[in-house]
Amino acid sequence: MSPLLEVKNLVKEYPVKRNLIGRVSESRRAVEDVSFTLDEGRTLAVVGESGAGKSSVARMVLRLIDPTAGEIWFKGTEIAGLSRSRFQQYRRDIQMVFQDPYSSLQPLMTVGDSVAEPLLLHTDLDRAARRKKAEELLEQVGLSRRLAGRRPHELSGGMLQRVSIARALSVEPSLVVCDEPVAALDVSIRAQVINLLMDIQAERGLSYLFISHDLHLVRHIADDVVIMKQGRVKEYGECERVFTAPEDPYAKELLGASLKPVTVDAAPAI
Repeated sequence: MSPLLEVKNLVKEYPVKRNLIGRVSESRRAVEDVSFTLDEGRTLAVVGESGAGKSSVARMVLRLIDPTAGEIWFKGTEIAGLSRSRFQQYRRDIQMVFQDPYSSLQPLMTVGDSVAEPLLLHTDLDRAARRKKAEELLEQVGLSRRLAGRRPHELSGGMLQRVSIARALSVEPSLVVCDEPVAALDVSIRAQVINLLMDIQAERGLSYLFISHDLHLVRHIADDVVIMKQGRVKEYGECERVFTAPEDPYAKELLGASLKPVTVDAAPAI
């Protein structure tokens, strides 16, 4: 059985300088020869320090930016060659939960309209049906239907991230990209949101591409892990193997420093 997502030799360069006629004269390579696969129903975490290239990888998978080189295959098809109609289906199949729920939701829209927005773009449901579906989704993520008429500023950060999850689920995707989904939340509610994501995965068979710098969290949630440094993959494999027997010197150093015993006051959320 082929993987749900396959990334092959991905490269991304960003322009740094341009000459007088606008051509790129100098570029910075943020991602260098990155490859991995993600199977259905599993969670692959991409981890690394700031500037490692993990967010660029996620943005290329989402087609928010184009790769400089390499291939991205989804459900056995290379996405660069998708027709317009099939690309629309790809957009529906892959949804995202952003790091900051405050900035990812339109402040002037009600919560219900934000959750229903993907339904407007990707389905033929009328307004009443979209409203009903949005209310059902809010309940599924542990919120009251009554919140559908509220605006984002009236909700807490944890509630807003649940709204973001509901919106991502609205069009029944196969893959959800989670970009540091609990980094902006209070420690007291991070575990609640992570447990919600895991419960939803178990119920729906979703796959997650999980971007994070929190190794404690990654060990808790991921099946497989990619460790990146300066755009390159330094370690890749099943999560428990990587954490207990890393092979790359950088991975050993990173895991050793991050997973040392901590005091009660500094204990991780998960």
